[in-house]
Amino acid sequence: MRRWPALESGPAAVILATMLPGMSGTEVLQRIRETPDHRNVPVMMLTHRNAEHDVVEALKLGASEYVTKPFLIGEVLERVSKLITPYEHPLESLLADLAACQATMAGCSSNQSPAPPLSRM
Repeated sequence: MRRWPALESGPAAVILATMLPGMSGTEVLQRIRETPDHRNVPVMMLTHRNAEHDVVEALKLGASEYVTKPFLIGEVLERVSKLITPYEHPLESLLADLAACQATMAGCSSNQSPAPPLSRM
């Protein structure tokens, strides 16, 4: 089986074209998703293919984003930023999500005192 040096170091995200020499981007995506240590790495498809079946196929294979050409560089940068941000500080992201849920639930019940805020362990 072919080795993928980029996957050995643990990428924060992968940006793939669909048209690659020797293998399609969707085949690379499928290989990434089959690699246990990297199956959750966010993958953005950046392509000229905008037919519904191409988009659906990539999303079914596990693409996190699908951006078609021509694209706005600012949009791509923002989408990549949103893909990698939860992975940069997963504990902080999880605590923020839990605190938001806790605040929402505390506001729904007037009979109970609010739960104490979540804090880092």
